[in-house]
Parts: sequence; C-alpha cells; structure tokens
Amino acid sequence: EGGAYPVRFGENEKLMVKSCNDVGDVIAEQFAKMVGIRTAPTRFISQASEEYSKVEEALLQLAEPDEPEIRQSLERKLGKMKGTGHPMMVMEFIKGEPLTGYEGSQILRKGNNSEKDLIRLLGRTIAFDCFINNWDRFPALLGWPRKGNLENIGFFGW
Repeated sequence: EGGAYPVRFGENEKLMVKSCNDVGDVIAEQFAKMVGIRTAPTRFISQASEEYSKVEEALLQLAEPDEPEIRQSLERKLGKMKGTGHPMMVMEFIKGEPLTGYEGSQILRKGNNSEKDLIRLLGRTIAFDCFINNWDRFPALLGWPRKGNLENIGFFGW
C-alpha cells in the first residue's frame, strides 16, 4: 500500500523505502523467513528511535531517487508517516529481473529440474500470500480484489 520507493546512495548502494502500515508487515516478513520464502533483507525503523531521524535526513538530503518524481512521492510519504507514526521499512535492493522477464520465462519454458524447484517455490509463495491475505503479487484465486502484479516476483539466477 503506497508503494516502495527506490533510492540510491552513490554508485553501489540501492535501497527500497516503504511505510510499515501495521504489524502485519513485520509478521509477514518474519513468517516468510520461517517458511523458506526468500525476501530482501529488511529493517523496520521506529519513529521513536534516534536512527529514524538520521535515516529520514539521509533520504531527503543524500539519496538519489531513480526517477525525479520519486523524490516528491518519497517526501510526501515521509510527511504522511510523521502524521501516522508508522515505522519505516528499509529493504535491500536485490539486483535481478522480474520472473516475467526474459531469463525467468526461459526457465519456465525449459521444463528441467530447476524449473520444478521454481514452480514449487512459486506454489509455496502463493500459499503464503493466501495465508497472509496478500493480494498484490499473484492473481491466484478467483474473487481476489486485485489482478496481481507478477512484476513483484523476482528472478535472481535460478
């Protein structure tokens, strides 16, 4: 909800910044680790912490958004977060491409053992999304209120 904002610090550091809207975000991230769903390393930073103001300042002054409009969106999101008191989620950016990209589609077409592992992992992820009521990744069930976003499934060198 509200999206994640990609920002860079120099040439090699890229992060995704997002508002943590409720405890469900924290539980989902921890539960994913427990059941073997690969996720990007994530930190949750409370507004009550000293670290929060340092991170916020760095994002506003030092970070370079990937696209110009991201800066304005990030500034609005940070302002809204101050009003709500929501913590900040900072996720490591993992270089790869969506499963819908060329490499991912080639894995799905080959039909070898690695493809079976991938299908098993996708099935586990669909089950996980059903369990946590996450509608924005897979169009897995009839009647889900969203069509899904298959771009949210990363392919990282199977």
